[in-house]
Amino acid sequence: MPLRLIQISTFMVVAGKTSIEYTRYSQSLERTRESGLAAVKSRITMKEQDCSAVYDDLIEMLEHLSLGWIAGQVAEVINTGRVVEEIVSGRKSPDLKLSYHTPSEQLLLLIGALEKAIVDSMEIELDIAEAFIGQANKLTSPEIHFIASLSSRKSRINGADHTLAQGKKQLKTLKNSFNQLKQKIAQGQNSSLVETIRDQLEPMINSEVQTLGRNSNLYKYYIFNLILKAAQNEGARIYYQDVLKHSPEQLIFREHAGQIDDTSHGYTHAVIEFENKPVLELHIGVKAQGRLRVLYDCDICILYKIEAERCRENQRIPRASGILLIVDCQNYTAELPLATAQAFIALSSELRLTGGCYFVSNSASDSVAKLLASRKRKWDYNIIPSLENNVNRLMYDFQGQFKDFKARH
Repeated sequence: MPLRLIQISTFMVVAGKTSIEYTRYSQSLERTRESGLAAVKSRITMKEQDCSAVYDDLIEMLEHLSLGWIAGQVAEVINTGRVVEEIVSGRKSPDLKLSYHTPSEQLLLLIGALEKAIVDSMEIELDIAEAFIGQANKLTSPEIHFIASLSSRKSRINGADHTLAQGKKQLKTLKNSFNQLKQKIAQGQNSSLVETIRDQLEPMINSEVQTLGRNSNLYKYYIFNLILKAAQNEGARIYYQDVLKHSPEQLIFREHAGQIDDTSHGYTHAVIEFENKPVLELHIGVKAQGRLRVLYDCDICILYKIEAERCRENQRIPRASGILLIVDCQNYTAELPLATAQAFIALSSELRLTGGCYFVSNSASDSVAKLLASRKRKWDYNIIPSLENNVNRLMYDFQGQFKDFKARH
């Protein structure tokens, strides 16, 4: 029976008592109610304290595994807080205020970031491995190399590291492990959480493989492949060339945006040919010249082959007028920072391409989506293999760009 009803019922029974007796009774009832609320608050506080302790232990574990970059991205989201709209009487638009994540929410953010860093990257790698099966007759090596222009350091992705069957089995195990972790948090079973992660996930974590740079490179190539699929769907013939116009045995891309004419390494690009149409080239990591003669870094760039060859011959940076489309790839384990969208708006405003500039991410953010949508920019998020609807939506958008390109020419 609810507390208020008990009080009313009891008052009816003791109505004949003196006012002093009733006052004592009321005070006793109030003390009982307050002690009950204190007990509930104590349980909530203890739960949040447990979450804070587990969060700190996980951070320490990630640092030990050289995965501190994951913790860094989560910390950025936590320190930024979240914007909350508050309706104020008499005003048409709501006021904004900052709200901060509770310890349990912080713990869930960290678990989610770890899942993105490990599970999503494995899904993307399996998708790339399947793509290599179709390219077996074109490439003699299933390796992809990302090399910095002024360095010999390589970041390698091997399309044949695992068989597809083994990879899919390991991926299923990982997903089950993360689902169990989330259930433990929901049930308040935080005491064994770190041990569970250490026992189930640590053997599958390779700190040399799961690096921030490698995951970013992996994501760029994943979107690169998605564009090639869109071109093939529109009837394109696709093949690879290096900077010297040779057919490559393996794929080599720039780790950071550089000059298109750089011959220090055999950088690779894809050639896209439609019948009786201007030939296109698809690149990863090239610099482009804006309308105000400012250089911009392009994660992925489609440009006319005639412009690309002119730039290679004359050692020039491609102009915006010779570029069809670019994609800004944002790979994050946590929520997207608003600054990524702000920088993209500046980039797209400066280049003003025929096919447009795309903002694509494996993550999401309400603030980023709101800003890009209000500025009428091309964007899509949560683009990962397991979310097929999102992937297909983006691929069909790219396909529409190729359809329009063929119609214009």
